[in-house]
Amino acid sequence: MIISRSAEFLFNSCSDTAVEIFCNKIVAKKPTHVFLTVLWETYECSDYCKTVDEYFYSRGIPTTWVTTTWAKDNISWQQLQNQVVFVDFCLLRSHQEIVVRHKSKINLTWNPDADHYLFLTGKPHKINRAGLLYKLHQQDLLKQCNYSFFMHQGMWQQTKNVLPELSDAEFVEFINKYQQSPDNVTPTMQVHDIHYGGIPYDHEMYSNSLFRLIAETGMNYTPPWLSEKTYLTILNNQPFVIAGDINSCQYLKTLGFETFDNMFDTPSYDNILDPIERLNTVIEHVKQWLNGNFDRTRVKNMVEHNYHQFENVVLNTKDNFKKATGYDIINAVNTRDDITGF
Repeated sequence: MIISRSAEFLFNSCSDTAVEIFCNKIVAKKPTHVFLTVLWETYECSDYCKTVDEYFYSRGIPTTWVTTTWAKDNISWQQLQNQVVFVDFCLLRSHQEIVVRHKSKINLTWNPDADHYLFLTGKPHKINRAGLLYKLHQQDLLKQCNYSFFMHQGMWQQTKNVLPELSDAEFVEFINKYQQSPDNVTPTMQVHDIHYGGIPYDHEMYSNSLFRLIAETGMNYTPPWLSEKTYLTILNNQPFVIAGDINSCQYLKTLGFETFDNMFDTPSYDNILDPIERLNTVIEHVKQWLNGNFDRTRVKNMVEHNYHQFENVVLNTKDNFKKATGYDIINAVNTRDDITGF
């Protein structure tokens, strides 16, 4: 019996007792191979991971850790005794949930005649979410923008912190004015957080957009952390501007994707160290797109290349996993929007 279990809990509220129960439950099933997955977030290997690793290793139970490519060069993961395999989980998840399970339709053709762009902000409490939305507002760039913006009372102060230039009254006015969802998605409101994994979505958002301004997970991850926000954009045949970590475009290029950060005379934002300066350059790219200063044939070819390359990268991911472990990746990795395992 192959057993796959999410090990995300080892990085949150945990205890020695919880770890022991977790391990004993798995062993009781007499597995032929155990896959322990840490895929939904970027983590350094915890002490609890090392405890679990030793537990299975000492009992001679074949065990494989599966975590994100973000951790590939992290020495803490390299110190485990059992095998560790690194995968681009968000790319795999986007393919599995959309192409295989058909959770949403795919926009198959880029629309060069669209006069709006797409900006889905996600959790608001970051400078490339609420902070960027406010910058776009200041420069009158929201009139041609289909955007989402959600607020949760538990994230109120965190979001206010990224907009220090606003008084309390101005902040409330801004929040009340700009909350909306272009495809009627309602995120899950947790106690102090908002959760929405990007799937399902309305593919017509892409059909009616010239490009997508991607508000990625962060601005300071090294290496860059790319999520379904980027991969769903590629899958839906959309050019993009990434408001995210330094070298995000460079990472995509290593996977064989075309990026659009060198489309204009404006310098690329991708290698700008300062996050605020990076966002300001991102906004200049938004303006260039809206001005129509690009070669439509070139963009069409790039978008179509990315769509086909997406499938190639997924196939390579599956092949590499099979070679490394002897098992199909979908038997070992849960891509549904939960972290409770199978």
